[in-house]
Amino acid sequence: MIINRLIIYGHRDKEFIKKYRFNENGLNIVVGEKRDNNEETNGVGKTTLVECLRYILGSSIPDDISASKEIIVRDIFLCIEITINNKKMYLGRRVIDKNKGYVLDNGTFTMDMKKWKVRLQNDYKDFINMIICSNKSEKTPDFSSLKELIIRNEKYGFNDIIIPNRKAVSQYSYLSYLFRLPFESEKILNDLKKPIVELKNELKIIKSMADEIDSLKITKNKLEKEIKQLNSMLDKLDISENYKSETDNYANLKLKLNEVQKSIYKREHIVEQYKRNITDLNRKVEEIKAFKDVEIFYSQLLDYFPESIVKSYEEISEYYNFMIDNRGKYFQSKVEMITDELENLYSEKIHLYDEINEASKFLENDKLINDITHITNKINRKNKALATCSAKIDLYDKKNEINKRINTYTGKLIHRTNLLEDEFNVYNDYLIKIQNTFKSLLEKTYDEEGILEFEFDNRTGIKDTSGRIKIKCKIEDEKSHGRLYMKINIFDLTWFLTQLEYENSINILIHDGSYCKPDITVKARTLKYVDLMLKKVGKGQYFVTLNVDEVTEVDYTYFDSNSLIAVKLDRADGHKNRFFGFKYN
Repeated sequence: MIINRLIIYGHRDKEFIKKYRFNENGLNIVVGEKRDNNEETNGVGKTTLVECLRYILGSSIPDDISASKEIIVRDIFLCIEITINNKKMYLGRRVIDKNKGYVLDNGTFTMDMKKWKVRLQNDYKDFINMIICSNKSEKTPDFSSLKELIIRNEKYGFNDIIIPNRKAVSQYSYLSYLFRLPFESEKILNDLKKPIVELKNELKIIKSMADEIDSLKITKNKLEKEIKQLNSMLDKLDISENYKSETDNYANLKLKLNEVQKSIYKREHIVEQYKRNITDLNRKVEEIKAFKDVEIFYSQLLDYFPESIVKSYEEISEYYNFMIDNRGKYFQSKVEMITDELENLYSEKIHLYDEINEASKFLENDKLINDITHITNKINRKNKALATCSAKIDLYDKKNEINKRINTYTGKLIHRTNLLEDEFNVYNDYLIKIQNTFKSLLEKTYDEEGILEFEFDNRTGIKDTSGRIKIKCKIEDEKSHGRLYMKINIFDLTWFLTQLEYENSINILIHDGSYCKPDITVKARTLKYVDLMLKKVGKGQYFVTLNVDEVTEVDYTYFDSNSLIAVKLDRADGHKNRFFGFKYN
């Protein structure tokens, strides 16, 4: 995809307010100029231009634009002309209609909105993803996920090579994708770890019962003996021969009732246990959310939240959220299933009680009924206690089976890890090419050495980042903000330039505000070299924002005379030279 130009149209006045044309290959500088020494170059619309490109490419509308009465009254329509496979197409967003996108793909530009195809937000984002990431499959990241790395913003994009406050597993996957390296390895191995995590958590519960299991077995034997004795007492009750038929019937009904009651006690105990598990999971998540407030407090005191604590928080948070989504749903489904069974057992119990009452009426023996009722109640209570013991003992006896299953899954995890590492090692020559690109950029900028290394994490522990392609990027004195910004510029340019030589490459990279802090003498070297390399490859657009005083006069003249400055913005002529052609906030 090539961005040819950006157009601002006002529907109210039916006029084209601004048209900005870009270099279709190479460097595109958006510069804030001065007409006199006292004039400010910030606030003229450099970042707004980038935010509008981001909006047209599927992001949410920037707050300051959506809140501007002037923009709303003028009914501003933003669109870009792009080239896809040598065919022109137009993408547009209307400020007052922020949940829709517009596409004009017949090659002829018009502001007759009836000829534009209207797409709802999600459908529009899918369309953008298709044309930018032309090699998109179900497994590859969406452009909306990659956007923060392709269009970096000074506010939060230049603290590190990964975007802060995002899941590290996703960020490293996206970077691997941008470098055209295997990007699914960590996700694949995490999926293999899920059953191991579940089984180990089940094993922890079982092991916690070790101290009481012996006493439970003794209690179980004792209860079984007492229940047997009580049943024997019922069999020996003095019942007249005249009542033998009915008492036999009564005894059979009683036995059925006992069996039903035992089933009820056992299922009620299991339901209660599952409900406690669900409650515990929810409580843990609430505790984790409370911990998030601590992170905000630390962030206000420090420039960063301690990495180890953040990592622990993320791991614990991901674990318990996973447990609620998966184990919690499993527990809930079991509760619902057993509850249905209990309803049937309750109905059967009521029916048996009715039949027993009828049998007892025929016997007309209050003493007999009282004795039987008393003994039956004792049996029921002991059966309930026996069900609890049996359930715990049965669970504990599963530990060897669980260990065996853990070993099986662990074997599969290790085997798959080795295969994925072998796949990564195939890229050795390509990694050298990436490192040479980084080295060339760094030498042109600072004439010094740096480090860009890629390492496959082949550890297989549950808490390890198994399968992650770890990236180490270092340059000298990078604690300086200027050098840190330049390191990230060079890092992004490394993946951008390297992958351009291949089919289905990503053709745009945008850096907003990333050259404001590096030393004035070095940034132009990088920009000139990148423009040269892009023109050598014959494709790729690199957009950057600059203030006029952020480069030397000689370098500015070079950029201007070589048509590398695509957009010049200033405060002159009653704000007509601002991005929108007027002051909007």
